[in-house]
Amino acid sequence: MIIVGLDVSTTCTGYTIFLIRDGKTSVVDAGYIRLNKYDSSDLYGKANAILEQVLDFGPYDNGCMQHIFIAEPLKRFARGMSSAKTINLLWRFNGMLCMAIHERTGIKPTLIDESKARRQFDIKKQFKGDNIKLRAYEFTKCDIKNYDYNIEWEFKKDGLAPKPHFLDLSDSYVIAKYGLGELINEISENRALNTLPGGCI
Repeated sequence: MIIVGLDVSTTCTGYTIFLIRDGKTSVVDAGYIRLNKYDSSDLYGKANAILEQVLDFGPYDNGCMQHIFIAEPLKRFARGMSSAKTINLLWRFNGMLCMAIHERTGIKPTLIDESKARRQFDIKKQFKGDNIKLRAYEFTKCDIKNYDYNIEWEFKKDGLAPKPHFLDLSDSYVIAKYGLGELINEISENRALNTLPGGCI
């Protein structure tokens, strides 16, 4: 079973892929897709670039359950971080991507409330004005080692803060792991009911 987590934006999209096979869970890939080379108005080109990367995560036609979780766009204004135009653009782009993924793979992506996912892993601001994305990065940097997966993190000139695209990667990891937990709970219930498809795990 393949679980894909995406943190979607129009400039850079982070992704994380979990694989469950023979009862073992592992991270098989984690990275980011830079979309800067596309014109800011070329949402179709950007969505297609993400879609092609998602298709590489397959195959999706082996009869097993496949799941794609996407961080839900902002629902409200965040001072200094969002505007009505930005929120509208993100929802439009997110919708385009979800539809494209469904048309090409048959999978209906699940939107995940990013705040809810962070709370699940006790990721929170530590002081007023703190950057929650840095806290997600710290969690990811530590937790992903449990799956024997190493990331060559790149940092800003100060040598402390990771470069922005690695924050997108970290957010995608939180989304993927939250979705993974939800699926494991569902699988446990289905096993108890003897409704789990065979050969998938």
